[in-house]
Amino acid sequence: MDFTSGSSSTEREWRILGTGSQEVNINDLPSKGELYQPDPDINLEAAKDYYEWRLQAPLVAAKTDYDFHARVEYSYTTTYTGIIRVINDDYLQTLNEEERQKLFSAGGMISSETTNGPISVTPFASRHFIVTPGETGEREIKFKVENVGKGYTYADDQKYSIELVDIRPRLGDGGIIASCNGGEPIIKLSSGKSHIFECDFVLPTDVKNKMDKTFQLEFGYYYYVDDSASITVKPAY
Repeated sequence: MDFTSGSSSTEREWRILGTGSQEVNINDLPSKGELYQPDPDINLEAAKDYYEWRLQAPLVAAKTDYDFHARVEYSYTTTYTGIIRVINDDYLQTLNEEERQKLFSAGGMISSETTNGPISVTPFASRHFIVTPGETGEREIKFKVENVGKGYTYADDQKYSIELVDIRPRLGDGGIIASCNGGEPIIKLSSGKSHIFECDFVLPTDVKNKMDKTFQLEFGYYYYVDDSASITVKPAY
């Protein structure tokens, strides 16, 4: 296993499947614990793990191919960082058309970044967030959470396979997100599939001109990846 993503991960289970009576219980092998992501700043390569299975070949009368696949399951987190630009309506009215267009060209979500990994997060926000002093600054933003890896998310111990585990900063501590809702539980998310989370934002209304607000959403999930191979067994004579 070669770990190349942008966040550390903790191995949960290794399994080798499709070997019939020779199936190995990988839970008997010691876990190698946390795998660390590469750090190019200090020339640190991605963490790697190696496991070895020793299988006893069955007696066969003719050459026989045995197909199998190996599976690794692990826990993981993906962090989304966004910056919202909030504009005071009174300030907006003082700008000429050229200045308005220059301001609008940045878009409402002026920065959007997701840590490397099998899950990507994309916001649906296409306009600036304009607030009027004295009025509420409540807005809703939808986030598409998509499986861009080759494996699957899965539910563990009756938990959802993807959960929003943290919002930073919290409302009241300088944060602007009141709550988020993922709708129906995500039991499994296969490669290329996505799910929508909706978050309610409370934007500051005491903006003099314009203000940029940074926030983070951290998603936790369980993930598994398979790889396949084949073993050829020949007769002993």
